[in-house]
Amino acid sequence: MDDHRKDPRRKYSLTDFIQAVKVEGGEATTPEIRDEVGCGHETARRRMKELEDDGIAEGRKIGSTLVWTLV
Repeated sequence: MDDHRKDPRRKYSLTDFIQAVKVEGGEATTPEIRDEVGCGHETARRRMKELEDDGIAEGRKIGSTLVWTLV
């Protein structure tokens, strides 16, 4: 994947979020990703949604928790 969405105004690249899921064993909640990357909750959710839209990640609800996996 080309990390074309990295621009000077963004502190975190999409690669940071992919790596966070990998560090958590390939499956991670939004709060786990947030803590690993060091960003806010909404930033983690929004960037993971970008990865989902690109077909790189998949989010699924388990109860009230959103769990992300890489595809």
